[in-house]
Amino acid sequence: MSPFLQNDKRHYRKLMLFGTGCILIARRVLEEIDNPFEPIWEDGHRTGEDVAFCRKAQNKGFNVWTHWDYPANHVKERNLNEYVNDTK
Repeated sequence: MSPFLQNDKRHYRKLMLFGTGCILIARRVLEEIDNPFEPIWEDGHRTGEDVAFCRKAQNKGFNVWTHWDYPANHVKERNLNEYVNDTK
């Protein structure tokens, strides 16, 4: 668990899934996952980028957390796969 999460555990919750509208991801997570936001197929249905990322991260042993009191606002829209590839 990161020191950031240890400061005040009351406002953090471990999740199975989350939306990717406003996220903070450790670089090592992106380095471990191939095509982290490429949709996958589950039970005959194509997932969205957010579900795909959560599943792939968890399959690599990472946890997904949320902070209940943080106001999240969209600043702009960007294709996450393109962004990850641009930063490699």
